[in-house]
Amino acid sequence: MLKIFPVLAILAGHTSGVVVTIPEKIVNVTTGGNATLLCTYSSSAPLGNFFIQWSFYSAKESQLHTIYYYSGGHSYSYGAFKNRITASTSPGNASITISNMQPSDTGSYTCEVFSPQGDSGQSQKSVIVNVLDPNSGILYIGNLTTFETGYYRCIASNLLGNSTCELDLTAKHSDGAIVAGALIGAILAAAIICIIIWVLTRKAKNRKSPNNEMQEMVQKQSNADYVQVPSEENIPPTTVPSSNATNEYPSIDETTAPATPENDEKQEAEKEERA
Repeated sequence: MLKIFPVLAILAGHTSGVVVTIPEKIVNVTTGGNATLLCTYSSSAPLGNFFIQWSFYSAKESQLHTIYYYSGGHSYSYGAFKNRITASTSPGNASITISNMQPSDTGSYTCEVFSPQGDSGQSQKSVIVNVLDPNSGILYIGNLTTFETGYYRCIASNLLGNSTCELDLTAKHSDGAIVAGALIGAILAAAIICIIIWVLTRKAKNRKSPNNEMQEMVQKQSNADYVQVPSEENIPPTTVPSSNATNEYPSIDETTAPATPENDEKQEAEKEERA
């Protein structure tokens, strides 16, 4: 139905006075992004009641679909592109913007302008749209030193071509960071030295303790062997009671005898003999 008017114009023998121009032959867009397809037209004669049509040829399905149509101030979108197309309304501009592009939208888009009246005829041009996955390559360099500084070049390529980017990487270190690093290093070195000294001292003490125990045992044994034996002169004399000595314990008669001067003298004499 949409091709009726241009076909009738061609059959009528009208020459084409409409010129359609598409400045970009290839448009690349990332998934989820918007694709703006530029298209302008001009005519050597008044167009009158003209028509604008955009068609999409799916590279995946190998089919041609009409996605947009404009006539008499009214526009229509079709299929998977319904409510996704925003068209320009200025004279001579047939550009459209398609939102939320998906990989299935990759293919060829054709802009066509025609008029069934006069000698304007029709004209069309196409643009190729590629919907790309927005993957990116990122190089992370941690703990940057002067060894990693230098000139870097990034090269990205796909079926559509390649692209490069270049940068000069330099490392800047503040004086505060250098001082802090040196201080931390000195503290760690001192701690390691103290630990080594403590370990060596502990080992030395453990080696000396068995020798000290052996020396103490030998000294105690020698002291036990050479204990001084007392001489005969140092032994106190033991007194043996004489046969004439009276019994140490007084008899019953003596304990019961009355205290008389004679008995007192006798007891004193016995004490002197005992002494």
